[in-house]
Amino acid sequence: NVFTGTQQVPISLAYPPNWILSTPSAGASEVDFFPPSKPENILAEYTGDLSVVALPNPTGADLVTFYKKAVVNLFVNCVSSSQFTVNGLPAAEFVDIFGDIPTTVASLDKGGTVIQISDVGDQHQSDGIFNMIVNSAH
Repeated sequence: NVFTGTQQVPISLAYPPNWILSTPSAGASEVDFFPPSKPENILAEYTGDLSVVALPNPTGADLVTFYKKAVVNLFVNCVSSSQFTVNGLPAAEFVDIFGDIPTTVASLDKGGTVIQISDVGDQHQSDGIFNMIVNSAH
């Protein structure tokens, strides 16, 4: 399966064939992915194992500058971080964001938008699904 992006979430991502993509509402800047064994449950605040959020970056700042100016600087608000490239896109990974349940976040710089892909609860670090989705981004 492939999420081909929207105007608000301008990224294309592959995800496991049996997984479900939450249908974004009009104008939403977030999409979520979850396995069929765990249906979405808004009342329990469960919207997915993996969350993708688009954050405006109107100045086109690089990721370090973007997060220095953000409400939460993920480069300093995590156990560890690393920078890399995904299909030509500058990217960073933040492991165990402070103040959250264990969560790993990959951020991708799309110029005017920063895409954050979060593995909520670090549920997919060992099965490769988080890395598969991140590495499919373009």
